[in-house]
Amino acid sequence: MILNSLGLNTSHSLPGGQVLSAAIGPGYWVATGGESGKVQVRDAQTRAAVWELNTDGPGFSLAFDQSGEKLAAGWCTDCSQQEFQIGVFEIGSSEPPLEMISEQEIISLAFNWENYVLAVGGLEGRIQLWDTQSGQPLGLDIVWDQETWLDPVGAVTALAFSRDGSTLASGNHLGQIALWDLETRRQIGLTVQAAGAPISGLLFAPDGLSLVSAAQDGSLQRWDLDPESWIKSLCSLTGRDFTTEELQELFPGQDVAPVCAAFLQQPAPTPID
Repeated sequence: MILNSLGLNTSHSLPGGQVLSAAIGPGYWVATGGESGKVQVRDAQTRAAVWELNTDGPGFSLAFDQSGEKLAAGWCTDCSQQEFQIGVFEIGSSEPPLEMISEQEIISLAFNWENYVLAVGGLEGRIQLWDTQSGQPLGLDIVWDQETWLDPVGAVTALAFSRDGSTLASGNHLGQIALWDLETRRQIGLTVQAAGAPISGLLFAPDGLSLVSAAQDGSLQRWDLDPESWIKSLCSLTGRDFTTEELQELFPGQDVAPVCAAFLQQPAPTPID
C-alpha cells in the first residue's frame, strides 16, 4: 500500500526471486530485499536503481538510518542451520559492511535517532540492541515479562525508538504492542491488543507523548502516552475527585493526595458592571 502511493508496484520483483522485505528512507528512496539475497535501493520518483548489493542469503528485514546514508539488512546465511546475520551498509560505498551475528530469525530492524543503536526484533519474540559503531551487543536482550505480555508471545514485526532514546516500542504478529524502558530493559505497563493482524509499523510523535501504529488489516491508531492526559480524561469523566476510601482501595498503604482538583477547577465568573 505504501509502495503504491510512492509509485512503485508492490508486485515488483528482483532478479532471482520475489521481494521479501522493503524499507522507505528519507526522501524518495525505497530499499527492497529478495529471496536471492539481492538488495536494491531505488528512487521512487524515477524508479531508477540507485545502489544494490548482494547478501549471503534471503533477506527478511531492512531499515534506513535517520540520515538515509546507511541501510541495515537482516538475512539468513544458512536457513537449515538457523544461522542469521545483520549488516549495516554505507549506501553507495563498496566498503564491506559492519556485520553482526543473530541467534534468531530477523523480522524487524530500527535505528535510534542518533543512529548509533540498532534494535533487532526476532521470530522468537526477543529484541537485541547493537552498537552500530563497534558491532557489539549492548547489554542483555529485551525479553517479555510473563506477567504483562499476552500469551502466546509473537514474532517482533515492528520497532520504533522515541526521539529521546529512552523508550522502545515493539509490535508483534499477533497485533500486540509493548513499550520498553531502555535503561532497565523492563516493560512499561501492560501489553495492548492493538489489532487483529500483525503490527506493520510504529512511530513516536516528536514529543514522545503519543505513538502511531499501523497493522496489516489496514488499521491506523494513535495511542496517548501522556499520564497527565490520562488523569485529566478520567477526572473529566467522573466529574469529581476520588474519595479517601477509593484512594485507599486503589493505592493500599500509600498516602496519595486527591488528583482531580487541579483539572476540575473552573475559572471564576467575570463580574458584570
